[in-house]
Amino acid sequence: LPTLACQFACDYCFEKGCKAKDGDGMSDETIVKACEWLNKYLTAHPEIDTFRLVLFGGEPLLRPDVMVKGLSVFHSLADQHDLKFWTELTTNGELLGEEAIALIMGHECSRVQITLDGPSDLHDQRRCGKDGRPTFAKIIQNIQLLLSSVVNPPKVNIRISLDLGNADRVPELVQYLASLGIQNRLQLSLG
Repeated sequence: LPTLACQFACDYCFEKGCKAKDGDGMSDETIVKACEWLNKYLTAHPEIDTFRLVLFGGEPLLRPDVMVKGLSVFHSLADQHDLKFWTELTTNGELLGEEAIALIMGHECSRVQITLDGPSDLHDQRRCGKDGRPTFAKIIQNIQLLLSSVVNPPKVNIRISLDLGNADRVPELVQYLASLGIQNRLQLSLG
């Protein structure tokens, strides 16, 4: 949890009350303490053979410094214990550019979850930036970049926050995603 902060203004966000407590997000001290605890735990449990690190938030890509440090430290810890290591990323997708892709793919990223709440007009209404900017086109551009820029791209899970405000528009989103020709790398989930 690099940070609870987010650059979006989603009305239904359940973390709104937590954001004031977030400060700058995860500290170096927290990373060190987590690593120390995990090292003791893994030493006491040699039956563990896999280490899966899930990065989420808020928007974890707002704190690339924490992601760089955390991924490096935890990946090294997994290597020390001879564990299979992989990562997953839960992001709104807007900041998922070349640098972020290179970072996560350098740490065995197997899955990226991104929320889209409908076709562009509806998504941009529900999941706009704090300044009101639309986000759908940038997210789609970043999904396509992710799927085309690496040899073995991770699965992309498109999460749809389903409610009465978008239920009748979900088929439109699905048709649009199919028209991009990337459906074999996408998974859909409803939340």
